Amino acid sequence: MSLTHFNAKFKSHLELFNTSPYLFIGSGLSRRYLQLPTWYDLLEEFSKKLELPYEFGYYASQIEGDLPKLASVLADEFHKIWWTSDSFAENRKKYNKEAQFSTQQPFKIELALFVSTRGIQSEQFNDEIELLKSSIIDGIITTNWDDFTNNLLEGFEIFVGQNQLLFSDTAAIGEIYKIHGSVTQPDSIVVTKEDYISFHKKNQFLAAKLFTIFAEHPIIFLGYSLSDSNIIDILNSIVECVDNQNIEKLRDRLIFVEWGADYDDPQILDGNIVIEKLPLPIKHIKLNSFVPLFKILATLKQRLPVKVLRKCRSAVYDLVKTSNPVKTMLIGDLENINDDDDIQFVIGVGVASQYSEHGYIGISNDDIFEDIIYENKNWDSEIVIKDVIPKLLKGNTYLPLYKYLRQSGELDDNGQLFETERFGAKVINAVRDNNVKVYYPKGISYLRRHAEVRDNCTGVKHVVETYGNKHAFYYIPFLKRENIDLDDLLDFLKENYSNETKKQTDLKKIVCFYDYLKHGLQLDAKLPAGH
Repeated sequence: MSLTHFNAKFKSHLELFNTSPYLFIGSGLSRRYLQLPTWYDLLEEFSKKLELPYEFGYYASQIEGDLPKLASVLADEFHKIWWTSDSFAENRKKYNKEAQFSTQQPFKIELALFVSTRGIQSEQFNDEIELLKSSIIDGIITTNWDDFTNNLLEGFEIFVGQNQLLFSDTAAIGEIYKIHGSVTQPDSIVVTKEDYISFHKKNQFLAAKLFTIFAEHPIIFLGYSLSDSNIIDILNSIVECVDNQNIEKLRDRLIFVEWGADYDDPQILDGNIVIEKLPLPIKHIKLNSFVPLFKILATLKQRLPVKVLRKCRSAVYDLVKTSNPVKTMLIGDLENINDDDDIQFVIGVGVASQYSEHGYIGISNDDIFEDIIYENKNWDSEIVIKDVIPKLLKGNTYLPLYKYLRQSGELDDNGQLFETERFGAKVINAVRDNNVKVYYPKGISYLRRHAEVRDNCTGVKHVVETYGNKHAFYYIPFLKRENIDLDDLLDFLKENYSNETKKQTDLKKIVCFYDYLKHGLQLDAKLPAGH
């Protein structure tokens, strides 16, 4: 399967659902990104620091492959050592109270400290990690103890362990569920036989909580095998607590990602996973790099920032729970809501379409230019083109409109309208006459440098360094098309966009120029002859 085919198929599958994905992250990602060993190797390496009376093999030979049981054996053997050895005196002083809860607690304390210092982020996969940070997802579920996911996504709230997840008011948006505990809370770690027994006793309650997420979101499993016991146990518990009709809600929502160094182009295949003798349809992705996967996740649309969605959902939940009438309302900028803002939301029933169209009346020229630079408005492009742009074009020579035409599917590869019957004369003329196709500034002194800039400057940054910010507004369009890096041009616009400059015609011209290059022509097109 070609990369293009994979991208189209994976994205179209995610678009079947009206919610963003959840990631279910396993130990495979910790091994990849933090260079952590397998569970068995981790216990072997960790045991060398415990001053145990016998070698690791002595303990491993007693458990017949049962790793939780091995952890229990090591924990029991280590209990007396931790309380008596001078090697652990400092930690004993620091964690004295916490260690008194069980004989296995000292083992968990030292294991949490060991994993915290052992995990080092691999620079080899920086590209993947940065893309993962940009992914548009609603949340993460993980059985990993390490802190890799803790600061991965800005504004996400972390719930550690079963108890915190079961007895908290979760919003299912912008949340990370560390269901096997975290190194930040050693007592929460699920590692010994006793921990797993306790975990499984509550599994049905956890499964009921997770089913809501599974039924509402596509779930992408990363770092697990299809036969991983952690996943099988959780899916089994979900199947046990719901009927067959509700199980159908999981159809095609489970997406298992399998990494293999020998795989060529990424593939997305139909498959099944058998849970309690019931086959569940899944999507099975095979790849040798996570870059294509994370790139698609980074391009998904999200109507509002996660912190706003969490606040909205939390407010609705509080409204349902309380019987107290609300008499006040604060209307503010949703993009700038802080965690401690006491915002109350109004819910309208049956007026969405009416409100959405009337809500575009107040859009100004400045709003349009800001959206081109920062892409922070999330407007309906068709409404902008049909109702907003024609009004704003009255008396405005320079107004970017290619972004909205492109998003509405109205432009061909040369930046021309496919059809004109749908649009008023002002939009048609703006595209036909395009004032920024070959944008040359006025002033003979600037035009004299056309050839000089075109032949000698290698890019936007070079122009700025050579001529300074003020003159760069005029000289950047003189660059050869292949020398205009759109990311550099966007950085230049952001650096020079302020309350003082946004009214200036020169800035508006070059924003229109950027809009034309990025959305009118797109990256693989060429400027008209003569540029």
